[in-house]
Amino acid sequence: MRSEDSNDAGNRWTQLLQGHACGRFLPELLRMIDPLVGAGRLVLVRPDGSLAFGIARGAFVSSWTDDPRIPEQLGELLVATGAIGRVELRRMLQRQRRDRRRLGILLAEAGSVTPVQVRDALTLQLRARVDRARGWDSLEYRLETCDDAPAALLHVSIAALAAELVAAEPKPPPPPPLLEHHLVTPRLQDRLPMPPIPDLPPALRMEEAPPPPPVEDAPTPPRPKRPLPPVPIDLFSWKQ
Repeated sequence: MRSEDSNDAGNRWTQLLQGHACGRFLPELLRMIDPLVGAGRLVLVRPDGSLAFGIARGAFVSSWTDDPRIPEQLGELLVATGAIGRVELRRMLQRQRRDRRRLGILLAEAGSVTPVQVRDALTLQLRARVDRARGWDSLEYRLETCDDAPAALLHVSIAALAAELVAAEPKPPPPPPLLEHHLVTPRLQDRLPMPPIPDLPPALRMEEAPPPPPVEDAPTPPRPKRPLPPVPIDLFSWKQ
C-alpha cells in the first residue's frame, strides 16, 4: 500500500485480526469489525491488488488502492458527475505527479470543486470499491489498529453500510402456495348433495345422481372334503 495514498505512514499499526473469506460475506465481516476498533484500517488483499479502508469511530473515513486497474478513481468520478472537465483533470493529474499531493486537495485549492463535491465523490468511490470487493471469489482480510485516527476525508457508517449490503442482496423467490386438500371417501362423496346452479335454466341444472344399486354377495360354494391319507403303522412299535 502506497504511503502517499494512505497518508498514514507515520502511524504505528498493530494487527488485530486476519483471515480469509469470500466477497459475498463482506457484510458479516463489517458487522464483526465494527465494535472491535476505534481507529485503524481494513485491508482486503488479492494476488492482483488490494483495497484498504480507513476507520475512525465506527465509520469509514477514507479508501485507497494499489491496483491501477480498479476504475473507480476520484478524477473519473468527478468528470462523470460533471464537477470538472477532462482538460482540467489532465492538468491536475500532471500537478499531482509533480507535487505528490491528493487530487481532491489540489482541485479544492484551485477552486475547481468544492469540499462537499470532493466528499460526495469520495463517498461514491468508497461504495463502488466495496461493491467491487463483494464480487471477489476469495480474499484475505486484515484488521489493523493505530494510535492516531486516519485522515477523515468522508464519513460512512460501517453498521449502516453493512445493513445496506444485506438489504441489497437478491431475495430468493417465495415458495409456491400450499394446496389444501380435503380427503373425501367415495361413499361419503356419493352421499353429498349437489346444489343446483342458479344461473342456469332448470333444464340444464345438474341433479343428484341416484345411489348405485347394492351388490349382493354371491353364495360361497362348499369346499369338497378330501379323504385323509392312511397313517403308516410301525409294527415294531406295538407292545406284545
